[in-house]
Amino acid sequence: MKEPLRVSMSAKGGATRPAMKGVCAVCGTGMFKILPASSA
Repeated sequence: MKEPLRVSMSAKGGATRPAMKGVCAVCGTGMFKILPASSA
């Protein structure tokens, strides 16, 4: 993943989940990686 950026994604019940947002190093497609809730 190129240019990773830590973001908060909305979740059920109005909560948020930590995630990494970036660009695929091979094809350039935008991608998300949802992180464990404990890493917030």
